[in-house]
Amino acid sequence: MSIPASCITTAAEAIGGPVTQEQLEFIRDEIAKLQAQILASGQAASPANAIMLAARKFAAQQKLAALIAKRNAAINQQRYFQSLAYVSTVWKGREAEGLRALLTGSIEGRAGARSSVALEQKTLQGLYLGGLNDELERAGVFDAFRTGTLDREVARALWQLNSRKPNLEGLPKQAVDIARIVHKYQEVARSDANKAGAWIGKLEGWIVRQSHDPWKIGRATFADWTGFVEPRLDWSRMEQQLGPIKDRRAFLREVYTALASGVHVQAKGATNSSGFKGPANLAKRMSQERLLHFTDADAWSDYNERFGVGNIREAVFSGLMSSARNTGLMRVLGTNPSSMLQQLVDELGRRIDAAGDPKQLEQFAAWTRPGGRLWNHLAEVDGSAGIAVDRTVARVASNVRAIQSMAKLGGAVISSVSDLATYASEISFQGRGFLSGMAEALQAVGQGRPAGERRDILSSLGVFFESLSADLTRQGSLDESFGGWTSRSLQQFFKWNLLNWWTDSLRGSAALSMSNYLALNARRSWSQLPKDLKHVLGLYRITEGDWDHMRENGVTQAADGRLYMVPDNLDEQRARMLRQYVTDRAYTAVLEPDAGTRAAWIKFGTKPGTFTGELVRFVMQFKGYPAAYTRQILGREVFGRAAEPLAEGSLVGLAQIIVTSTVLGYGAMSVKEILKGRTPRDPTDWRTILAAMTQGGGAGIYGDFLFGEFNRFGRTPLESAAGPTLGAVSDTLRLWSQLVRGDADGGDALRLAINNTPFLNLFYARPTLDYLVLWDIQEALSPGTLRRMQQRIERQQEQRFLVSPAADRARPITAGLR
Repeated sequence: MSIPASCITTAAEAIGGPVTQEQLEFIRDEIAKLQAQILASGQAASPANAIMLAARKFAAQQKLAALIAKRNAAINQQRYFQSLAYVSTVWKGREAEGLRALLTGSIEGRAGARSSVALEQKTLQGLYLGGLNDELERAGVFDAFRTGTLDREVARALWQLNSRKPNLEGLPKQAVDIARIVHKYQEVARSDANKAGAWIGKLEGWIVRQSHDPWKIGRATFADWTGFVEPRLDWSRMEQQLGPIKDRRAFLREVYTALASGVHVQAKGATNSSGFKGPANLAKRMSQERLLHFTDADAWSDYNERFGVGNIREAVFSGLMSSARNTGLMRVLGTNPSSMLQQLVDELGRRIDAAGDPKQLEQFAAWTRPGGRLWNHLAEVDGSAGIAVDRTVARVASNVRAIQSMAKLGGAVISSVSDLATYASEISFQGRGFLSGMAEALQAVGQGRPAGERRDILSSLGVFFESLSADLTRQGSLDESFGGWTSRSLQQFFKWNLLNWWTDSLRGSAALSMSNYLALNARRSWSQLPKDLKHVLGLYRITEGDWDHMRENGVTQAADGRLYMVPDNLDEQRARMLRQYVTDRAYTAVLEPDAGTRAAWIKFGTKPGTFTGELVRFVMQFKGYPAAYTRQILGREVFGRAAEPLAEGSLVGLAQIIVTSTVLGYGAMSVKEILKGRTPRDPTDWRTILAAMTQGGGAGIYGDFLFGEFNRFGRTPLESAAGPTLGAVSDTLRLWSQLVRGDADGGDALRLAINNTPFLNLFYARPTLDYLVLWDIQEALSPGTLRRMQQRIERQQEQRFLVSPAADRARPITAGLR
């Protein structure tokens, strides 16, 4: 039936101002959709009554949209003036660095330098994922969720929890418990996003944020995809939202094209009238309604298994991580981050120009020009830096890098002994003793991962064990395009080489130590705090008033009698400050490349799935730690102790970290030499000292590659610097050339294969494999090769073998050939 003019008038008044013909048509379409929804829900007795209700509902929606727009305008104005005042005062003369500090944090020792979009995101991620992991474990359902045996039941329970009349009867208790915990954190994330500027309502039948894998969809034909998805869609509900869909095939063709290309867009006719304005509006994207609706939880599960990204566990984590990223952006840069950043650039540029300093203006313009370095940092925090141009290329390349990691990093935990130095250095930076920091780190290794109440405290602080999240998902890697098998293998590898255990133990201890140190200082007023501690707190914009609130409300005593400062009883702003401080310092103590390092030192503004992007990622593989060490540790000592570089304590801090790292580097090298059956290198040789400085003083796991067994094919320094994959290609080509000339044998081919085979070089397994199997196979393929290898090592490196490969190995193969 036609819509009465009185209904059109009622709805038009809600929009306000003159109404165009296009707006009238829009009003008619929207009232028709709402009428269909009202009739379907049984809220009206007749179509005529439904039209009147629809007109009133539309008018209420438009008024709400106006309120949302007004609210977001106020939010954006507040964010703009706060950011402008901060950059133009704290960073006067260094405005470009100030803008970068807003996005990814700065190593300079200025107020608020570490309080950034990236840190907001990291803190929220820890709060959501850490809390979820902790509650799943405390409820005794972590393993049930991890195995995936209850995935469909969990999906059904989540569907019911988001229904008007939930019915959980007949579902396994463990599945319901899991769903309630997941639902809790989904609601926390939704609430945080709405406070920051989004307007996300509860969606009937919500399970998780829908995912569509372009790789899987693109491999299926349109006919296959359509035949699978069409009978599982709730067309009635979709038409209530979008209006009549007269040609379902054409509609699905448009959706298929968008999903297969990786561009998830709304289909024509799906109009958003939610009150969000402006291009690339983040709050609008977060608030948009879902396009595809499934008939029930099983239909969604069928689709997700066939065409989604991973399983329900990965979808849960992916959704929470996406919420953390978007909410963190809005908390700092408002509902339209790119537009906000451009406004700040324009205004600061005008002010610098008015000050009449052409050199400073030129430097500012070089940093902030479109496509310049500043925008690389925005791409890192808004996620666009990880969007592949060619997903097939990106996936193949990332899988190759994963295989190289599993083939090369069997001794990574030994190389990571340098974490003891960065841990102690961070403790010293906060005003405590370097040696006490070393002792604390060693104690942490002895105790292992924090558990029980200490684990709960870490969860409240937003510090979580990423390795446990990896047990549930394949998320969390810098390479986000791994295939499922590769991801699971990589996670298993880092469990078996003990790197996950090592990192979790030290990082958890660092966070608890910092929380305890704050609690012990809570009896002191701001003016009485140690100078170094006060300085570090200032990096997170913590002032005297904030400290007074934190020390009065944040201290709690654990069952073991130790005091901790926790965010549980703090107001929202101070709780965020405390979490930021603990999270950032813990990830510096046990070093991980932060967003600023990834943007400026690792990715260089390149995109995955491009020739340049993948080449950069191949070259930079294993170099993330050296980059982070240089910028975040050495850079912190030089620039981070005050507003000006090389302030008091800088030289002492540099000396402590360099000397200790060198000693630990030599220790790591010696352990690895012993595991290879050799005597340690001469510590008085300058070459050994240089290698120890490289190993312990920044090379990290790259040193494990650089000084490893697989570097024996005569590579040049340039080939070694090109990374493991390109180096392996060079080795293969060199071996092929030698085989053609008759200069190579089977032993060379075997060494190349061994050095590129995942899991073979685990530090505790490789010596046994060498002694019992691999050496003998090598000798069988190329008699005399072990004797020549032994002589070369003794001559070139002046080392002797503790167990001679030529004389003392087992002979299960060559013995049978005699």
